[in-house]
Amino acid sequence: MRWITSVICLLLMSFPEHLLAQATRHTAAVELIGHRGPIFYATYSPDGRTIATAGNDSTIVIHTGDGEFVRSIEAQQGVLFSVQFNHDGTRVVAAGQARIFKAWRVATGITTNHLPRDDMRPTFASYSHDSQYLAGADFDGNIILWRGFEGIFVRKYAGHKGKITTVTFSPDGTRLLTGGQDGYRIWDVQTGDLVRHVTDSLTMPHAFYSHDGRMIVTNNAIDTSAVI
Repeated sequence: MRWITSVICLLLMSFPEHLLAQATRHTAAVELIGHRGPIFYATYSPDGRTIATAGNDSTIVIHTGDGEFVRSIEAQQGVLFSVQFNHDGTRVVAAGQARIFKAWRVATGITTNHLPRDDMRPTFASYSHDSQYLAGADFDGNIILWRGFEGIFVRKYAGHKGKITTVTFSPDGTRLLTGGQDGYRIWDVQTGDLVRHVTDSLTMPHAFYSHDGRMIVTNNAIDTSAVI
């Protein structure tokens, strides 16, 4: 597995105007409206036609891929730390301060999954590429796996120490990649076994698989060193 470091996550914290660089066009930036405070996470849908942002105003805002406002979804009380689309862009899932993982239909804003975890302080949630699974992580190094749309508990992964800031599945759905203050870990989705652990000293790390699953792209707020 090859690891490459790069800035890949759109963390937009300007207030009150938020600018999102249109990476697909490599040209101008557009203004994203709708939030009442800083944005902590922004992401494109898999087909690039929709943008979702989440921030400290308990709101998810949906825009077209060109930055046109579509709707706001009042999510929950407290800060939202992440938002992710499912495989076909019809749902979003968020993790936030209110000790809950929650998912909604993009077209209507109706809640589809409501997964309270009083024993967790959620930081990140992500669907597998076929939406069969949903994974959530927290400030204390815990990772939970559910059946995607049903929200049925599957297993808990243990091993991280401290805050987890990224959770993502491999394209084939067999591996779960998690990253936190103590480095990155790759897990076998079916068995829950730890496949690999890469130790690093990181601040706010994020990581994603390449489309073919052969590379992992990472970034952090400290350096840009590559891990092979």
